[in-house]
Amino acid sequence: MPPIAVNPPALAAPSGYSHGTLSGTTLYLGGQTALDAGMRIVPGGIVEQFRQAFGNVLTTLREAGGEPEDRVRRRSRFRPPLEPSVMFSPVAHRSRSRARRRAPVLTVVLALL
Repeated sequence: MPPIAVNPPALAAPSGYSHGTLSGTTLYLGGQTALDAGMRIVPGGIVEQFRQAFGNVLTTLREAGGEPEDRVRRRSRFRPPLEPSVMFSPVAHRSRSRARRRAPVLTVVLALL
């Protein structure tokens, strides 16, 4: 079975990539940023931008027939300057509240450039 592009109509139309690719029963999610459907970065700082990016992931997952509990891994990337207390506490809370009970493996990468 060939891979199927998953591009929810609620998200910005991709150009040169897909929001997700379904291959068999595995969905590969593209990296998401804080872009809204109009291709604008949402205002409001790190918490609102994380909310938007994570919401984009969940929208793509649901478009492919999945639910938040189906995720097995999550990787988040941030660019400084960010205080750890600002970054991790609100981000973790938002993630738990949107992804329900079971959390996947989490990797956090801080970009230094």
